[in-house]
Amino acid sequence: MTDERPDNDRESPQEEKRNGQIAEAVQKSRRSNQAQTEAMPSRCRPGEVSRIMMQMLAIAHWPEIDTDNAQQVSERIHKYHCFCAEQDLKPSVVGMALAIGTDRITMWKWEHGIESSKPQDVRNAIRKGREINEMMMVHLLQNGRVSPATAIFLLKNDHGYKDQQDVVISPTSPYDSASQEELAQRYLDGTVQTDGSVE
Repeated sequence: MTDERPDNDRESPQEEKRNGQIAEAVQKSRRSNQAQTEAMPSRCRPGEVSRIMMQMLAIAHWPEIDTDNAQQVSERIHKYHCFCAEQDLKPSVVGMALAIGTDRITMWKWEHGIESSKPQDVRNAIRKGREINEMMMVHLLQNGRVSPATAIFLLKNDHGYKDQQDVVISPTSPYDSASQEELAQRYLDGTVQTDGSVE
């Protein structure tokens, strides 16, 4: 097949080379994105949802504990982490809260002494359990075993991580070094001009 475009519409050899490089880069990017998508499947494997649901139901039906008793809280959190290890589950703040018989918001309030009179030992047990969850998530993230977006979401929501920028503001006004009294005197003396300059 011949190129029937007029000579002035044909690409120069440099344009053809550049367009070929662009097309190659696009294909490479598509292959990379496809490999990443395949590495992080968006669908659960057959039976995975029912397995996880049965594990959550098992935790939800554990006998109630006295959440004012530090030993019982500590033992339940330990039991939860052992259950996660045995069942190959990633521990979570939500799962840990379920294991001790509450929700994550209430557990957070207990840990931080907000609207709660939980003993310090109970608060420490919850903090230690949450730190184990945090350490596990960081380890999984560092070793490429969890999606970075998922890890960032969980670390921010469950463990207080945040994106932060520090902004330094430095004074640039000629009045910044003057005391209030000096500024008042300059005003009374008429030495401060409307444009901010000083006579």
